[in-house]
Amino acid sequence: MIDPELRPLLTGHRREAFRWDVLDAVTEAFLFHLDGVDPMRGEFEFSIFNTIKGGGSFTYVGKEKIDWDHVLIQPWYSLEGPLGSTSWPLGVFIPSTPGVAYSGTGTEVNVELYDQLLTLSEDKINGTYSIPAGAIVTDVIQGLITVSAQTTNVLVEPSADTLRNPMVWTADTTTLQVVNDLLDTINYFSLYCDGQGTFRGEPYVKPADRPVEWEFADDEFSIYEPEFSVNYDAFAVPNEYILVSMGSDEVEGLTSRATDTDPDSKFSYQARNNRWISRTEEGIEVSDQAILDDMAERKLKSAQQASTTVDFTHAPLNLGMNEAVTFRRDLEGIDLRAVVQRYTVSTELGVGMKTTILEVSP
Repeated sequence: MIDPELRPLLTGHRREAFRWDVLDAVTEAFLFHLDGVDPMRGEFEFSIFNTIKGGGSFTYVGKEKIDWDHVLIQPWYSLEGPLGSTSWPLGVFIPSTPGVAYSGTGTEVNVELYDQLLTLSEDKINGTYSIPAGAIVTDVIQGLITVSAQTTNVLVEPSADTLRNPMVWTADTTTLQVVNDLLDTINYFSLYCDGQGTFRGEPYVKPADRPVEWEFADDEFSIYEPEFSVNYDAFAVPNEYILVSMGSDEVEGLTSRATDTDPDSKFSYQARNNRWISRTEEGIEVSDQAILDDMAERKLKSAQQASTTVDFTHAPLNLGMNEAVTFRRDLEGIDLRAVVQRYTVSTELGVGMKTTILEVSP
């Protein structure tokens, strides 16, 4: 979250730098600052569409021998300006070194960086795994992450919701898949790791209810480049979403139907000439009717908002995926509310952050 008091600093002249902290792979305690990173060859990418949300790479040309298999890397972006300074971490990453180039003057190590969700993605179930009906979902998730990742750096917002039916996963299912399946049952966002490397599980919040983290505007405080693109695709956008939950011999399945009948909506039943365009999903696992209703509404809104995206470049900000922003361009008459879908950060100083945002209803 961006501190509003930092806005004058973030919109003014800035002197940038990257810092690379090396952490112990087991305790995540700080070990030392890494010198010798080539600033021209480093990049990070984050996306809500990826199961493992973030990752990156850099080239190490330093002289010190690094035991890459037993450390973690935490890169920080920092800036200084006339009004002060600030910094933020991009994440805590697992390094891999697939290639080393040797020359008469030294070595170049190509380092790939992986989000710590990788640990859950590589950890597969050995045999069938089941969770009984009545289990408190967030307690199960907290335990799974703690054991699989061997860390207590886990923050899953507690919920009293329990499983309505037993859930079973077959052998070779990843722990990450199990966790995300469980998060779905209580209408949470999928799992992610924040800048401090904390595994985070949080309730889904409708885009209209999320606080606006940044207002991108073409005024004297603008931080985005004038070249950008707007992409629009309304093909087969639904105005009805039907979800059918799993049932059992003891528990009857549930059904929920979310519809758009708002006359002001461009995708509504009325706007489509009194025609329903439906999507249906069956076999949904949820704990109760209210959550299924919320999930159907969420899926309908999400499907309807997959129409207008904006790709643009701006000065780096401490933005997170799914956070709300606004984007205004007076010359073209563009003024929209959106959520962050993906972004790319280059370690080359002076190179802007490339971001894709998705328009959402106010």
